[in-house]
Amino acid sequence: FVNWWDNIKYDLKTIMTNGWMPGLIPDNYLIERFFQAERTELEALEIKIGESETLLQEEVESGQELLEYEPDDDEKVTAAVIKRELKGMITSLIADKADDKKRKPYENKDKIIKGYEKELKECKATLKEKTDLLALKLELKRYGAAAKKQEDQKIIKQAQEELTKLDTEVAEIIQPIQTNLEDTGSYDKIKKSIGALEKTLKKAGHGLTITQADITPVKAGLKPITTKYNALAKDIKTLEERLKKVDEVLKEIGGVITEEEAKELILQKHHDLVNEQLGRYLGSEKTELISRFDNLFEKYATSAEQLSQSKSDNSESLQRYLETLKYLS
Repeated sequence: FVNWWDNIKYDLKTIMTNGWMPGLIPDNYLIERFFQAERTELEALEIKIGESETLLQEEVESGQELLEYEPDDDEKVTAAVIKRELKGMITSLIADKADDKKRKPYENKDKIIKGYEKELKECKATLKEKTDLLALKLELKRYGAAAKKQEDQKIIKQAQEELTKLDTEVAEIIQPIQTNLEDTGSYDKIKKSIGALEKTLKKAGHGLTITQADITPVKAGLKPITTKYNALAKDIKTLEERLKKVDEVLKEIGGVITEEEAKELILQKHHDLVNEQLGRYLGSEKTELISRFDNLFEKYATSAEQLSQSKSDNSESLQRYLETLKYLS
């Protein structure tokens, strides 16, 4: 009981202060209750990765035999090594103008190894993606989307403020040619309009009052801004997509865990902890009890009558043996 109490006393303090907080629930309890399908999918991917790794290793060993490749003492034979040797062999056979039949085993082996490598890479990428998604689902199930969205919204706001500053800089830079630009509604439209303006200048009879010399410093001024502008715009787009995904995932998992569900899982955890302690002590007592019965069995498995008979048989055998050796008449 004391061991159990030490494991749950901080939980109880939290419950007394803040109620049935979902943060007290271990991941495996949430997965067991809400995300069994995701767990099964991840387990299947892990099995598939293990199988692919085994098959790839078998093909590497097969390729080594095909090539009769002898590695150095400290060299590890990997897929990369065998692919390199296969490529060298194929190149050599092509140079020697060997027929297709002779090259085919090496080309096939190279193709098979690359196929397993591609499959393994795709499975690992999928596993990471699914693992990250499950982590997001667990976070949203516990705490909802508010805190996560708040952080992303804060970053978006900061990025938008930076873009506004850049827009001011851009407006100052393009001022000498602004009246000649078709559309200045956005940075992309400004760049397109400058490109269109340059094309117009190349045509005869355009009737413009500016020249390429007016545009060149504008383009030079915009050049150092472009990389930062594009990066900020990309970050904003990525974060907005992530916010959208958070809402979609939260809806998919049925929203945040309820207080009653959290209470049930926390109590289940406490029950399992005390049950584990009880099982450990009962297991120890059971082992001791079985050991005592084993000792009794070893001592009394043979009856006194059997022992007496065995003693009598042994005495008779000894008597005959001694008589044979003529120690007794």
